[in-house]
Amino acid sequence: MALITKIREKAGIAVGVVAVALLLFIVGGDIFGSQGVFSSNQQKVGEIAGNDVMYQDFQQKIEQARQAFEAQSGRAATEQDLAQVREQAWNQLILDYAYQKEFDALGIAVSSDELVDMVQGNNIHPTVRQSFTNPQTGQFDKNQIISYLKNLKTLTPQQQQQWQSFEKSLSADRVREKYENLIRLSAYATTDEAKKEYQAQNAKADVRYLYVPVSAISPPRRSRDELGANR
Repeated sequence: MALITKIREKAGIAVGVVAVALLLFIVGGDIFGSQGVFSSNQQKVGEIAGNDVMYQDFQQKIEQARQAFEAQSGRAATEQDLAQVREQAWNQLILDYAYQKEFDALGIAVSSDELVDMVQGNNIHPTVRQSFTNPQTGQFDKNQIISYLKNLKTLTPQQQQQWQSFEKSLSADRVREKYENLIRLSAYATTDEAKKEYQAQNAKADVRYLYVPVSAISPPRRSRDELGANR
């Protein structure tokens, strides 16, 4: 069974040059040819978090995403599909270059036991649940996963590689989810801030004012000295 997971788009880190490089790859159907714009394996195609992204690395990510897409859909990727595949590959590079340093610094990771729990335990990942749901009955069967994993070594090397990539994407998705939850929980308001906000939203005041039009105000009279000085 061929599986693929999508990294959630728009992670929160964006660099202007990223969009430019991505747009260059979307335009042009022959861009992957030997005579393409980025034919050199050492060609720099962009920068993420101060790291140069080389053509070879980006191309490798694209190829992995393309193979996974075709295995999942059962058809060859069209040019429109490739645009999505390239964006997915670039987002994966953003995770690798920009987020991974933060994950390591905070000690955020997914253990082997946690991965097993996500695949065949009590907390099945939504992507796994969707992939192993019977399309006829709409029911999820955990026994199918266990049976699939038991027979994994008998599958082709390509299918085994696809499963390894799938598990890697599950771990990456869970790590990023932990990071986002940590940031979300770290943002809070103090009691004094909450009181000030409440007062600002609910405080009322009675105001009385007197309107005096400008035309009703006589201009000041100028002295003889002032008049003489202006002559």
